[in-house]
Amino acid sequence: MSKDSYRENIAKDIVKAIKSIPSVKMTSRDVFEVDELSEAQFPAVLVQTGTETKSESMMGSRMGTIEYVLTGFVKGKFLDTARNKLADLLEEKLYVDITRGAYAIDTVVKDIITDEGVIFPMGAIQMTVHIEYIHQLGDLTKS
Repeated sequence: MSKDSYRENIAKDIVKAIKSIPSVKMTSRDVFEVDELSEAQFPAVLVQTGTETKSESMMGSRMGTIEYVLTGFVKGKFLDTARNKLADLLEEKLYVDITRGAYAIDTVVKDIITDEGVIFPMGAIQMTVHIEYIHQLGDLTKS
């Protein structure tokens, strides 16, 4: 039986956290066509693992920082308000457990950008989240 990597466990925890937000109707790690979503599937959030940097630390361990990109889509009459509300909900939920279920040592929302109305009648935000974790040299998994 293979264990999931820290990267995979952290991604799963982020999805789990977002799915616990009652107003978010769809959360996926698989790319989807926004135009094909029904009204009932908004807001929707796409979670993707991005760049990872690693460094050696003391005592035979390595530190990693993984970037996750959360792209949220909203639809409605008041798009700016909907984008802001989604960004606030996501950020608030991510900070409930900064250890991502004990797989990480910190969670930091680095930036949030919006589409500024480019995809009307939908709106979008892109949130970049950095997750820091430590693992023993040679151990890239955690059961």
